[in-house]
Amino acid sequence: MALTATIGGFGEISIVPNSYASEDAWNAACDEADRLDPGWRWDELRAKIVPLPPERDAIQISAAAIDLLPPPFQSSMINSDADIPRLVTGNTREMKWGDVPAAHRAGRNQFDLDFLAYPRRSRLTPPLLAALREAMTSANAARQQSLRLIGQSPGLFVPLKRPMMKNLPIDLAMRYRRLAGMLRFGAICAAEDGQPDVALDHCRAFASLTQAMARPPLLITALVSFAGQNILATAIARTLAISEPSSSALATMQEEIQTLLDAPVILEAMRGERTFVADKVTSLAEGILEQEDIDAMHRKFPLSLWKLKKWAFRKIFGGELAGNRSARELRFYTGVIELLKSSPDGPTIHPEEMKSLDKQSGFGLGETRRTTRMMLLTDRRQRAGMAAMVVALAAERFRNERGRWPNNQEELLPDYLHKLPCNPHTLEPMTYYRMPDGIEIEARGRDWISMGGIIPYLRGRQRGDVKLRLWNPELRRQSG
Repeated sequence: MALTATIGGFGEISIVPNSYASEDAWNAACDEADRLDPGWRWDELRAKIVPLPPERDAIQISAAAIDLLPPPFQSSMINSDADIPRLVTGNTREMKWGDVPAAHRAGRNQFDLDFLAYPRRSRLTPPLLAALREAMTSANAARQQSLRLIGQSPGLFVPLKRPMMKNLPIDLAMRYRRLAGMLRFGAICAAEDGQPDVALDHCRAFASLTQAMARPPLLITALVSFAGQNILATAIARTLAISEPSSSALATMQEEIQTLLDAPVILEAMRGERTFVADKVTSLAEGILEQEDIDAMHRKFPLSLWKLKKWAFRKIFGGELAGNRSARELRFYTGVIELLKSSPDGPTIHPEEMKSLDKQSGFGLGETRRTTRMMLLTDRRQRAGMAAMVVALAAERFRNERGRWPNNQEELLPDYLHKLPCNPHTLEPMTYYRMPDGIEIEARGRDWISMGGIIPYLRGRQRGDVKLRLWNPELRRQSG
């Protein structure tokens, strides 16, 4: 007996029971998604996006800028100040951990290089600054094109080829990463040259780029966007540590960061991931995806006894012998999406409902549950960083106009903030410290330390705390 269904705008297809979805379970899961979140299928999601003309589409502007990048910026591994000479010498091979100076490796990890290469308020040494200026001169055409990103939004993304599992936009993500590196270095160069407002223009273009990074909406593109936002935050913090932008430039930058903070990136990514499940089912039924293709993805990683056990467990309890696995996966994503629709903090506000979703998803979906929780944690930390940046920019505007730092966050209301940003980890206001040499904004984490076992480069990070430091003007722009 075969199941006939219409999924993802791909027309009528036949699904053989006991492959990845049984007839009743899959129909019920699709009906639930239709009732709770109409228009959830891939073609319907894409149809909701308003096409933009090329000159206003952040995706198309970014693509044109990437094509103009000179060879030194074609590597996605040019990350820290220590890499600047490589932009001039052309040595842009993929850097390995052994290439990192021992002083940077000691007690640290690769994830921290952008933060630790130089103290935030230290200037580049003259040789590094000269090398950076030379590199940015070679990238002038790409830089001018990328500045057209300022104030733009992503339009209609290019549809993914089917089956989606074999055509994930990994290469596109790496291309975006290269442009992000150029904009970061452009901001640093402008700040070093005494042009802080121009530096923030690069950061505003970068903010639009991170929105384009999140298209098409999937968990993997959301992760790339979060990484871009992290680099953006370091660029803004560096600018504020060595220069004093004008109040107008700070205000526009604050608006851009607030836009990123309010964007439903994780919600749209979860919706996209749900359509990914539907595409897997339809692709298997149509014969354009084979079970061997799915198994091959797991065989790309080194075999271990634990992975063999997981493969066998999934095969018995979550694969062909449990034909409703994809139906349960679809329902799990629908439940998470419903929590996120109420608020990006929905899973935090309603932990018991999240536990219930975990329990209902049953055998064979452990990887899906872990990935989802990891992404929700990543989203919380990223929003904590953006919220801290909003407070920092507002406080810097306050100091510019009133000649002193605010004694507390409440002083920023209502002229500089409409409301106090919330720490997504604790659902409480950010922590604000007034110090003799400046201020510090902190978003204290709660459970990020547990992610070290899932994301290797996060091992050793303490509690997921986000700290942002602003210095008194006379203490900025220190010698490198």
